[in-house]
Amino acid sequence: MARGERPDRPDRPDVAFLRPVVERASEIKGLRDGVVRFRFSDGHDAVIRVARGRAELSDEPDSTDDETLLEVIGDRRRIEAIVAGKKDARQQFLAGGLRIRGDIQYFSDIAMELGIISEPL
Repeated sequence: MARGERPDRPDRPDVAFLRPVVERASEIKGLRDGVVRFRFSDGHDAVIRVARGRAELSDEPDSTDDETLLEVIGDRRRIEAIVAGKKDARQQFLAGGLRIRGDIQYFSDIAMELGIISEPL
């Protein structure tokens, strides 16, 4: 089995690296209901679905009809390194290694509260 793949669904890489984001999301002030969709360059997606202040991670992104608030687009390893604090999200964004679609101010506010960035975009 390839690194990062789930044994029960080998066609879908593991998205567990996003769990810390989901766990901290309920503490965010101003969290909106909807979906934050991650589009990885390997062709797979993941979503964090927020409803009534509660966040849930899914590696089945097509199973939602909720409003997409943000799309985070980039290489899986790069996004994983950003979430782990090994790469600076702001620097990656400004260098073009991370693309954001949607309300960039909302992304900036959330990312600051999560500690993913230290200064606004």
